[in-house]
Amino acid sequence: METLSLYQANVSYLPSMAGLTALRTLNLYGTGIVDISPIAEVPRLTTLNLNRSQVTDLSVLSSLGNLRSLSLNGLSIMDYSPVSSLKSLRFLSLTGWHGNGASEFLRSLDLAFLNGLGALKSLEIDIIGDADISAIGNLSSLTQLSVNGSDIRDISPLAKLTRLTELTVTTNLVDDYGVLAPLTSLESLNIYGDGKNDLSALTDMNILNSLTMDAVNTDSIAPLAQFPALRRLVLFDAAFDDYAPFLRMSGLETLQLTDSNLADTSVLKNLASLTYLNLSQSPISSVAGLADLTSLQTLYLADTEVQDLSPLANLVNLRLLEIRNTLIDSLAPIQTLIDHGLEIKGLDK
Repeated sequence: METLSLYQANVSYLPSMAGLTALRTLNLYGTGIVDISPIAEVPRLTTLNLNRSQVTDLSVLSSLGNLRSLSLNGLSIMDYSPVSSLKSLRFLSLTGWHGNGASEFLRSLDLAFLNGLGALKSLEIDIIGDADISAIGNLSSLTQLSVNGSDIRDISPLAKLTRLTELTVTTNLVDDYGVLAPLTSLESLNIYGDGKNDLSALTDMNILNSLTMDAVNTDSIAPLAQFPALRRLVLFDAAFDDYAPFLRMSGLETLQLTDSNLADTSVLKNLASLTYLNLSQSPISSVAGLADLTSLQTLYLADTEVQDLSPLANLVNLRLLEIRNTLIDSLAPIQTLIDHGLEIKGLDK
């Protein structure tokens, strides 16, 4: 047996595992198991999932030198130092911490246990309080990183992670993302939080193809037009004075402008490569600017003031149209599209 999964099983005891010499993957997600010391009997284990279990002691990890993937989400553990012995680890997930006293402890948590994980490629970690994330910046082999902590103030240590291709940062207190300028290998950047997320300094991210920004707080959309490889753009809660820079973003294939102040769709008329467009919760009343976007396959117009669908009549590739809470009372202008398979969602009348 190479894989053993006890996912959410009603078990609280782990028996001897001495006979499972071929075991490579063990999943104890959601079990009541507290003592995992028998795992020491399978030193060739490469994947271990302890998410949402009752494990409180990780000392057995020092026996698992072949471990490549480790998930420790939602545990009540005070001592993570055994993780530092896993020199072959490639993936580590440390999110959803909980338990009595865990919050206060983690506010002063020393991330030094990450030091020495030189082979680590992917890290997901939640940070409580304004913790020092310097140890993360020392993980020079990282290609994927998700660091979530609403009170993080200093993300400059991440600038050393020049091999990163995917980065997710959640924080409310960072105003200067220019410190990420050295990360020119980034292909995907996701920024969540209420800080001022001005990306004007990131002019050298020439291969960035996916950008997500939540609670957009920047003076101008113009910096977003500087990424030549950008294909996917997701903006939540965006408010700009000028949307004209979209006229220069003709390479976009996916665009989401949820809860924005966009009122005029004509600024989107050059986005001929778009296949997905979400304009929900925006004050648009006309879709005339979308008339020539013939590559569109999915269009969301929920919670807008759109009434007339006739500009969409020639969008022959459209497969899904969401029109919940709009002023639309007739589908006649797009009946031919419906006859050819267009799915309509949210028609109230």
